[in-house]
This record gives sequence, structure tokens and C-alpha cells, in this order.
Amino acid sequence: MALPVLVRKFFGHALHFAQTGDHHPSAKALKGFSGAGVLELLEDDSHGTYRTVYTVQFDVAVFVLHCFQEKSHSGIATPKREIDIIRTRLKIAESLLRKCEMRKGSIQGVEFEVSSGNVFKDLGLPHEAELKIKSGLAIEVTRAVRRLGLTQQEAAQRMGITQPKLSSLMRGNFSNLSETKLMECLNRLGYDIEIKVRRTKSQAGRRTLAVA
Repeated sequence: MALPVLVRKFFGHALHFAQTGDHHPSAKALKGFSGAGVLELLEDDSHGTYRTVYTVQFDVAVFVLHCFQEKSHSGIATPKREIDIIRTRLKIAESLLRKCEMRKGSIQGVEFEVSSGNVFKDLGLPHEAELKIKSGLAIEVTRAVRRLGLTQQEAAQRMGITQPKLSSLMRGNFSNLSETKLMECLNRLGYDIEIKVRRTKSQAGRRTLAVA
């Protein structure tokens, strides 16, 4: 929660990617762990490098194991002290699988909290519902570009936006693109989009995105 807003948005989008069973292009396997089940994300700003480490090796959930800031350049390897913390929390994540009814608590002195279902809300970001929808649309754009084997320049031309804007979009910076524009981009990449409207018993309704 102490991370800069733009860093939280980037990590939120990448973790949303993981929740869909896929991976963000910037996610890399963390060295020192077998397989590709423990992944690391790095993001820089003027104050330093921020790292988030999470695991996708369990079918039922994505576990965020660690998040920290360092003052060094992003090319430096993850410090051993942080690796030890990650190993400890990975073992705790295994314990949590047997306590799935717990929403919040502490195991071996490590506090944990189950996600609300919207990672942007969990990260304390404003307009979290809109961010989740835009993130979902951006994920599908990224998948479409991969599937079609397009370069960013080719994809941007097809979508009717600039290559730098597409590059930012695929990283998770979609603040200057509306939901309507993102849907138009998907139409141009070969997606049908169906909007369903139904009445709700609540005083105010909500918007969600479902991908077939």
C-alpha cells in the first residue's frame, strides 16, 4: 500500500494477468526456485526499483509472497535476505491451502489476507472496478497480438493507435484509453463484444467483464 500509485497499478495489472492463468510479458521466473512457479516483477520510478514476487504453482490461488523497494538498479539480483523471506512465505502459502476458510490472520508471525477478487481494490486504488475492466481488456489485447504473431507496429496500425501507446497498454498503462476505445481495438483484432444489461435488486448495479 506504500508503493507509488503508478507502481501499484502496474503490479495490479500483472497480478490480474496471473489470475487469468496467463502471465504478464514482464514476469520472469525467480532464480533459485525450481521450475517457473515463482515469478518476479520489477518496476522503476525516480525513487528506485520495486519488486513483487508471487507464485502460481498452486491451482487454487495466486499467492503474493513479497513486495519491497530497493535503491539499486533493477539489474541487480534479488538480495539473499529477501530470498529467505520468499522461501519462508512459500512454505506458509502451502499451509494456507489447508486453511482456505480463513480470510485473514497470521501464520508463524506472517500476516495474510485473502483477496477481495479485485486486486486493484486490494491495492487501495481509486476507481477499482473500472481498472479491473480495463485491465481485462488490455490482457485480451496482449493475447490477441501474441496469437496473431503481429509486431507492435503492425498491431498498432491495425488497432488505430500509435505504437508507443500500444506498448504502454501492453505493460498495463491504459489510463489514457477509454473502455470504448479498448473494445474497438479488440474488434479490430478479431473479437466480437457482446454487452448484456440486466436489472439488479441492489440500489446500484455494477460492471463486470467476462471473456468467453
